[in-house]
Amino acid sequence: MNISNPWSFLPRPYQKAIEKLGFKTPTPIQKIALPKALVGESFRALAPTGTGKTLVYLIPIWNLVAEKNGPTTKNLPAKALVLLPTRELAYQVSQMLQDLEPTLRDGIALAIGGHTRVSQINQIREGWNILIATPGRLLDLLESKNISLKPLKLVVLDEFDKLVGMGFEEQSRPF
Repeated sequence: MNISNPWSFLPRPYQKAIEKLGFKTPTPIQKIALPKALVGESFRALAPTGTGKTLVYLIPIWNLVAEKNGPTTKNLPAKALVLLPTRELAYQVSQMLQDLEPTLRDGIALAIGGHTRVSQINQIREGWNILIATPGRLLDLLESKNISLKPLKLVVLDEFDKLVGMGFEEQSRPF
């Protein structure tokens, strides 16, 4: 790793975005997992809260969507799902992704409880590249056939232990 630029293992656009957000040096989990994630390798990452795991999956999502679709195109084949246990965490992830790359904003759809189902269905029908969802709402949308996960190229199960603890282990197995 380049001492003057500790993020030198990433392509330049990602380095600039990360630096703009104030990340000075990669954490151990980022050093290990980001190179794997960027080449499409499947993996599990276990690390304490606050160690930068979210960035480990947001950079590859950004890379996938930008590479396959261009930064603002919706309804094209490259799609990603981030499944999270709570809507608060879903908001945080959505905001961090938009902070990393503002042009992705139009391609993000939220499927979370606490908001009207109709508005989320409309947002999904308008098009999305990145679906950030909680399990209950995602299952509801799948059961009512308002969404298809066939076009997914990347799936993230964030805080999987909490998803299992909430009783969603069986539903998470296909991923």
